[in-house]
Amino acid sequence: MWASHEERPLKVSELCHALGADMGSLDLDRNNVPLIGTLLSRCQGLVVVDKEASPVRLIHFTLQEYLRAHPELFGTAHSTMAETCIGDNSGFF
Repeated sequence: MWASHEERPLKVSELCHALGADMGSLDLDRNNVPLIGTLLSRCQGLVVVDKEASPVRLIHFTLQEYLRAHPELFGTAHSTMAETCIGDNSGFF
């Protein structure tokens, strides 16, 4: 979901931290942050890391096209991504 709906290329550390975040929590439990090897193995070869610049990307642009053509695969991806990044801000309003 993250690699196919990103607005800019995500670095490995950014993606791992996003995946390790608990929805609704303001704190990051570093024990939840996956290692890059774990991340890549779970993606079944569909995601690669550019060794020089370290962004994570889908293996081929046609995969990006397919995923964008089938939004039902990830449901409310952008909302989920926003909620993960923002956390539970209910206490701030």
